[in-house]
Amino acid sequence: MPELPEVEVVARTIASEISGKVIEEVEVFWPKIVNYPDDVEEFKLNIKGQKIGQIRRTGKYLRIEIGDHFELVVHFRMTGKFQRIVKQDKNQKHLHLFFHFVQEEEGLAYIDVRKFGDIFLVPKGEYIRIKGLFHAGVDPLSKDFTFPIFKELIRKKNRHIKAILLDQSMITGLGNYICDEVLWFEGKKGVHPQRLGSSLTDTELKRIFQRIHEVIQESIRLGGNSFRDFSYGEGMKGDFKKMLKMYGRKGEPCFNCGTEIERIIVAGRSTHYCPKCQKNK
Repeated sequence: MPELPEVEVVARTIASEISGKVIEEVEVFWPKIVNYPDDVEEFKLNIKGQKIGQIRRTGKYLRIEIGDHFELVVHFRMTGKFQRIVKQDKNQKHLHLFFHFVQEEEGLAYIDVRKFGDIFLVPKGEYIRIKGLFHAGVDPLSKDFTFPIFKELIRKKNRHIKAILLDQSMITGLGNYICDEVLWFEGKKGVHPQRLGSSLTDTELKRIFQRIHEVIQESIRLGGNSFRDFSYGEGMKGDFKKMLKMYGRKGEPCFNCGTEIERIIVAGRSTHYCPKCQKNK
């Protein structure tokens, strides 16, 4: 599933392409992709003739202002993506929505091979119908994500640190690969993913906090970490996967000490760590 960096890259990419455009109409080829409202005709009517405003991201959700009163909220999950295509190509397989723009041959297509994604059209700022967004915790790129808040969130939980970081109701946007990466410290002893949050020292917490910013910003700079099923734009793939130090490297040498990286399951997720650099103590 795309994490914060991938959705941020999508937001920045399409913002430069479609902000300010007026939607002539939207075609819905697979009605079930529209999670809200229940009536697809209402969805189409509320979008028709509206101008696209600011495009933002919260956690793993993309938020597109539609006119003065609505937001289009997109949760891509595994295989969803937006792509600019000409009208003549809008009947291709796996294309579920197509936004026509006034006086333009190119529109915006939403494509989703596995149909896992969710699309919502809600009144601005009203997310009660979008459980993951309504209960979202602090976003790591927001001004509210400060070290004191981070420390309080982690220290008060007697749970594995990776489970805490993955909890979207506490910190929104962090996913599996980011969590594996932020617990490994270059040139220093890292933190075992099964350490309890309440056991971490201030020094360890400060380093994890810094690593969250470092990993996210580097991933965004390199276009995200594209997996087998996720891409954005014209099929572009992110290059951050080439920079991974832990995630997906089971059996490969740790960049710090050369010890073979091991894989375990934490919070139901495949987890990679160095048994020498990240001891569980």
